[in-house]
Amino acid sequence: MDFLDESFIHKVGTSNIGASKAYNLVSSMKGGFDSRGGTAVDFKNFHRDSNSKNGVKDSQMVVDILTNRKLCFSNFLFEVQKDVDDHLIGLFWVDDTSKANYKEFGDVLSFDATYQTNKYSMVFVHFTGVDYHKRCVTFAAGLLARETADAYVWLLEVFRKAFVKPPMMIVTDQDSSMKKVVNFVFPESKHRLCMWHITQKLEENVYSLFLDSYIYKFHLKENDWLRSVFKIRDLWIPAFMRDLELSGLMRTTSRSESLNYAFSHFLHHKSNLVKFMMSFDSAMEKQRHQQSLLDYQSTTTTPKLRTPLAIEKHASEIYTHNIFLDIQKELYKSVFYCVQESLVIEDENTYAILRLSINKIANNEGELAKYIKQLQEVDSGIPLCTSSRASSSRSVHIEKIIGVAAPDVVNIHNPEGIRNKGWASGKRIKSTREKVIEKSKKDSRLCSLCHKPNHNARSCILRLKKSDLESEVTEG
Repeated sequence: MDFLDESFIHKVGTSNIGASKAYNLVSSMKGGFDSRGGTAVDFKNFHRDSNSKNGVKDSQMVVDILTNRKLCFSNFLFEVQKDVDDHLIGLFWVDDTSKANYKEFGDVLSFDATYQTNKYSMVFVHFTGVDYHKRCVTFAAGLLARETADAYVWLLEVFRKAFVKPPMMIVTDQDSSMKKVVNFVFPESKHRLCMWHITQKLEENVYSLFLDSYIYKFHLKENDWLRSVFKIRDLWIPAFMRDLELSGLMRTTSRSESLNYAFSHFLHHKSNLVKFMMSFDSAMEKQRHQQSLLDYQSTTTTPKLRTPLAIEKHASEIYTHNIFLDIQKELYKSVFYCVQESLVIEDENTYAILRLSINKIANNEGELAKYIKQLQEVDSGIPLCTSSRASSSRSVHIEKIIGVAAPDVVNIHNPEGIRNKGWASGKRIKSTREKVIEKSKKDSRLCSLCHKPNHNARSCILRLKKSDLESEVTEG
């Protein structure tokens, strides 16, 4: 095995690809298993060593990685929280790109916690918004040792410190402590509960009551859950949000849950914190690459027009394709389904934000030559990565791949004694939405007496009536 093979094992490991699959991939790319310098056991041994190398220095090393990023990128920000014994209990980080995304799309955001992303069972929290392609975009992320109000207050306070400007609206799930935390840190922001979670709980809390003649003809006031959600109806019913701009952009936390699923392809419940951070970077790289592809498609291609209106052509030039499709539907309906009563034209300017690209200097030979020269200077300064077999120890190779050396002094110790939800199962916890979908796909069992769902023969009303009749006959 050479350094390139070791780097490949570590890199694909950030995408949840194990050592055995990595060995098969490398063998296929290099012409077969006979051309390999190492065996599958060698790949597994290196994978084991790279995961176990950090040991008690894991937390300190991930902080060192973030410190190095701060030195390279001045706008990079991270915060660390420790307990009285210097164990890591909170971590928050955000980079330049995330700050730029929040500046453009941070009016409405949601944040949610996901589990089973690292071997310490720390809770992974990410802040999510929607970009101009109607895709999820991550603003910031954090790790918490406990899901307590104090922990979330600390996380939201450092989030506010990083971005200064508060969002107009924050969407969370139905958690009473979360409402207090959001109102405490962001008193000027509108807090909204996930409408989907509340409507899904409707079946769980109310459906069984409807089997008894709609609770004696709609007398639902005895139901505590219905009374509680009605009291907070201004936090989840869309009609109460109409006065807030962009309130319809995000009505549920499904955006956060969608990102939880996307992150699950990269994060693993047995990863140490260093590998977790590198896996997170891989997930963010994929997310931003997809955004770049959509940007390229929107700037270089023209969507198909459905009307001869000049305003539709103009909209296709200034909006992204996904946003334009929504506008196109409205324009199409206005042409064929609406009658125009009046027209008001105001003398206002329309501004379009364009991206600076190489096309701007395509016809300027002097600028092109200067640009190529700059690229050559940058390229000449990048050292070649040669495959030196055993030129240095495995420990040195691992440190090169990670990007930080093992510290001599440890000021931050690894988390201990964390027992968050699902910590012992080793499996990704399914969301309420996934459970409901799986339940809906299953055929409900029918009662053998009345052939209706949601009960069995023992609790069937026909059997109960029959028993009552038999008892009356016996008593008579």
